Amino acid sequence: MPATLTGSVQIFTFKKGILSKVAHDLRLLLPAAQLHLEGPKVRGEFHPKEIRVEGAIKKGRLDPMCLSSKDKQEIHQNLCKEILQIHKHPVITLHGQYQDGFFEGFLCLRGEERRVSCRLTETGSAMEGQLEIHPSDWGIPPFKALFGAIQLQDRIEARFSFAPDSASL
Repeated sequence: MPATLTGSVQIFTFKKGILSKVAHDLRLLLPAAQLHLEGPKVRGEFHPKEIRVEGAIKKGRLDPMCLSSKDKQEIHQNLCKEILQIHKHPVITLHGQYQDGFFEGFLCLRGEERRVSCRLTETGSAMEGQLEIHPSDWGIPPFKALFGAIQLQDRIEARFSFAPDSASL
């Protein structure tokens, strides 16, 4: 029987570069994500325009006040316009199979589809996991500012948690 899981995805970006001490590692949030399950098959569509900039990570903890509203808006604008190009690619898709605590499938970003896999943990009725990707695998160059003195690493970590939607129980 098909089921829908709802949850959220926390996205972590990491800085590098000569001036990285004045930059921030960031935590972004995709607040309302859904996965559709049919047997072992998994399918998801995510809308990057819904991603929110939650704040900077300092000493391993979220500091939501570190960035101004203007900073958060500028980061979101760069993410949508320059990095993910949502005017051309408004949806991120995921499809594959879940079996024995492991997901293997394909993630489509900016019109490019690449293989991804990760271990999943079931806690009660929730499913949690973590996926690390390298944006350059999808043709996305690392973001740079100040002529490259501040850059993002070619690594993004997505931590997610999904539980059955009450309508699909």
